[in-house]
Amino acid sequence: MTEAEKKKITALRQEGLGYKKIASMLGISRDSIRNYARRNPVIAVQASQDICKGCGRQISSVAGKKKRLFCSDKCRQSWWNSHRALVKYGYESICEFCGRTFVSDRRRKYCSPECYYRHRYHRSAL
Repeated sequence: MTEAEKKKITALRQEGLGYKKIASMLGISRDSIRNYARRNPVIAVQASQDICKGCGRQISSVAGKKKRLFCSDKCRQSWWNSHRALVKYGYESICEFCGRTFVSDRRRKYCSPECYYRHRYHRSAL
């Protein structure tokens, strides 16, 4: 890898491009780009500044990782406690066997194990 290529890799990483993109642009293998970037942490992508949804303070998120929404657990908990309407409590479904409406934390066909067994083994309705 030449010095010109190293400088180009440094510039492209600072712009926020990934290893694959840089490799395809320069015609170098992705692993070579990744190894060079790991050996030279100065060229790592800079963290972006975001604002905490809870308190409004600036927080930093690292590029390539999940974006941070809150600065701390305390802010996250207080924000969700004050915005309970946005919390998804579950799915409302109708039992395929007995026809009752029920709420579950995930999508289900039956309201209980009893309804599942009775429907599966063709027993009469409740």
